[in-house]
Amino acid sequence: MPVYLDNAATTRVCPEAARAALEAMTEGYGNPSSGYALGQAAAAALKEHRAAVAGRLGCAPEELVFTSCGTEGDNWAVRAAADYGRRKGRHIITTAIEHAAVLEPVKALAAQGYEVTYLKPDRSGHVSPDALRAALRPDTVLVSMMLVNNELGTLLPVAEAAQAIRDAGSPALLHCDAVQAFLKVPFTPAELGVDLLTLSGHKIRAPKGIGVQYIRRGLNLKPLLTGGGQEGGLRPGTEPTAQAAALAAACAAWQEDYPARIQEIKEYALESLSAVPGLEIISRGDAPHICAVSLPGYPSEMLVRELSDRGVYVSSGSACHRGKPSHVFAALGLPKRTLMGVLRVSFSPESTRADVDALAAKGLSLDMARGKPSREQVDLSRSMLDALDSGSCLEDQGQDAANYGVPDGLPSARALMASLMGVPASQVVVAGSSSLNLMFDCVAHGFVRGVHGAEPQCAQGPLRFLCPAPGYDRHFAVTEHFGFENVPVPMTPEGPDMDVVEALVADPSVKGIWCVPKYQNPCGITYSDETVRRMAALRPAAPDFRVYWDNAYVVHDLYDEGDELLNIFDVLAEEGRDALVYEFASTSKVTFPGSGIAAVAASPADIADLKGSFAVERVCPDKMSQLMHVRSFADADAVRAHMARLAEVLRPRFELVERRLSEGLGETGCATWTTPRGGYFVSFEGPEGSASRIVELCRETGVTLTGAGATWPGGDDPKDSNIRIAPSYPTLEELDAALEVLCACTRLVSAQLAAEARGLR
Repeated sequence: MPVYLDNAATTRVCPEAARAALEAMTEGYGNPSSGYALGQAAAAALKEHRAAVAGRLGCAPEELVFTSCGTEGDNWAVRAAADYGRRKGRHIITTAIEHAAVLEPVKALAAQGYEVTYLKPDRSGHVSPDALRAALRPDTVLVSMMLVNNELGTLLPVAEAAQAIRDAGSPALLHCDAVQAFLKVPFTPAELGVDLLTLSGHKIRAPKGIGVQYIRRGLNLKPLLTGGGQEGGLRPGTEPTAQAAALAAACAAWQEDYPARIQEIKEYALESLSAVPGLEIISRGDAPHICAVSLPGYPSEMLVRELSDRGVYVSSGSACHRGKPSHVFAALGLPKRTLMGVLRVSFSPESTRADVDALAAKGLSLDMARGKPSREQVDLSRSMLDALDSGSCLEDQGQDAANYGVPDGLPSARALMASLMGVPASQVVVAGSSSLNLMFDCVAHGFVRGVHGAEPQCAQGPLRFLCPAPGYDRHFAVTEHFGFENVPVPMTPEGPDMDVVEALVADPSVKGIWCVPKYQNPCGITYSDETVRRMAALRPAAPDFRVYWDNAYVVHDLYDEGDELLNIFDVLAEEGRDALVYEFASTSKVTFPGSGIAAVAASPADIADLKGSFAVERVCPDKMSQLMHVRSFADADAVRAHMARLAEVLRPRFELVERRLSEGLGETGCATWTTPRGGYFVSFEGPEGSASRIVELCRETGVTLTGAGATWPGGDDPKDSNIRIAPSYPTLEELDAALEVLCACTRLVSAQLAAEARGLR
């Protein structure tokens, strides 16, 4: 059954309205302007219907004129008000977030010489009454302001506008588009103080084609049309008796508890949608039936189509935009990525929690592409934010964290990172929040300045870098950026194939190797002692060769008994070696990815060499973040205790991956995968030629995986078989659904490949 959540665009006609329309069309079908009995009965019924609508609106029946829709009413009100006040002035005030049915006729009047002031909303979509007061002038003849914004659900200060007009003694008429407000928020025209007010039937479960225009008693407006005496001569034409009957019936069927019921469903939706990864709440809406959300980076029209294919109906804004960017959301000043992914969700009395659950489930883009910490993980670090306040001492061992200086990082921060990395603090620089930034800086240092007195690599000719594969795509991107040829090195269960590494470093054009030695990305393996010793024993032909030892997961154990990694600096010391290794680590997946601390460690000679470049690049790092970390973690043991809590969040996800892949693919023999005891990733191997097909098929089904080939230099997986799985970010429920899709897609693609191999396709 379709899940309809676009009730601000239109509503399903309620049974009472449908029956009333059918009866009017089949039994009370007389023309109300006719003098015979059937026509007079229709006229009497029309009078009753007008009175019924007026009763729900809270005005006199003679103040209502039936129209065809809200757009007609808005256009009429704007043009008629301007004409009414033409001898008093030519200034109009409206808001930048009005419906196009107001903005377009106002624009037309501006082309005729009227001056228009557009009141802008704040970031929440509200308009200031003070801004209106400031905009009023003696020649203002019209203020047009909607009561409930149709895309944000925000309330606008219509009653305050009326008071401001009265206080200023302005001749301006006040028009209100109350299309989205009628029956959903309490008001009467008198309470608002408006002169003109526009309603539309299809927003309250009446059919399309019927609207109502309120015109304050005593206000003599120019007729909308000419040619007859119907509707008090203001809107000639045969009255829409069936539509009027349906509107009256819809008003009668609307129950007093409907707004509260709708509000409860909306609040449930906002809570449920808040758990969708990456989703932002743009507007919670003051009215009970409208809210707005965004999936930044995804085109909203694409999202609408994708959801529609899954039987879920929402909109990218007003239905009247027809694919054009919403001027309402643009007026909020949202970032471009947020703006492009905006969706409006709107409810009716018929909306249910099941509808909301379907939206949250079917509308989900299940993301296993990047090793991002989940909200649960990040929340475990929120108490760190209390480590500093306005009264905190901002000194660390005599160093001022609030001022320039200390380019190497605060002493306590260096000591903390050194204890995690197993090196002396004197050999550590702490800077930035991402170790990848430091890796980039080190590569740039060698490329531009030269490593430890060597000729700058940019002047040396062809350059090569060793890349264990499957490996980390962002590593490969760094060296590729500087023009290095990335050379793949096969991964083994012990680490990189050291026979291959030892052979390749005999080439002086080889300047380094990327390594993730503990819980390697994506394989999850930890280098064996033999691999570490052979790495430390390398005798590269290039004196400026360095091992980039990215120890990103040094404390990321999932179990009490985690993998043990031999300290490569200890091995170097045993062999009397010195400058060979740059080691990197960070807290980006320990605390906050957006506000962690990162470190590089190297031999005394190498760290002095790097500091020379760093001193030119930066005056000082973000020492406040460093101070927050050292005030939260006294030592390495405190970090490990925190990581044990993180493991409680991560471990069930990795165990779920193992269980679901075993259940879905174990007996088929069509795939293999790693079972790491820490880190952030699982390496998945499908049949040769399958990865790109599996990734695309999953994407079509709503599951996002790391792109096929991403774990190889240049994105070129020679077997097209490897897929990196990142289980950290989705919830367990989302991950379960995503793994089910992955297994199904793998089985399908494997069967297709087998059939092709047998010549059956």
